[in-house]
Amino acid sequence: MNKILITVLGLLFTNCLVGQNSIYDKLQGKWISKEDKLYSIEFKDGYFIEKNGNNVIEEGKLILSQDCTDENNINVGENEKYININGELCLYYVIYVDTKSLKLSVVGRGNELNFNKQTKK
Repeated sequence: MNKILITVLGLLFTNCLVGQNSIYDKLQGKWISKEDKLYSIEFKDGYFIEKNGNNVIEEGKLILSQDCTDENNINVGENEKYININGELCLYYVIYVDTKSLKLSVVGRGNELNFNKQTKK
């Protein structure tokens, strides 16, 4: 009886974890600004690119960190909320992200940016 209960609880726990996506996973794709349709950011395979139209504003290796003072990237993970580029430039804080919308705060300024995920047509 105990083995059955442990097995059932293990399966339930595993199924709960499978359905959860990390912040890193949710960020993947291209996001279009709600305020300015030319402004976009894209997260793809550990890379970040920020554009205004065809002009690249910022690009580099994406690092999600626990804070902006972590120069050695000790607190790096898939569920951290600070968007760091190349381990040296901390740009945004993730306020909210799901499969369709993203809200970021600009680090050091506090203004918020709102995006919709670009859907493939």
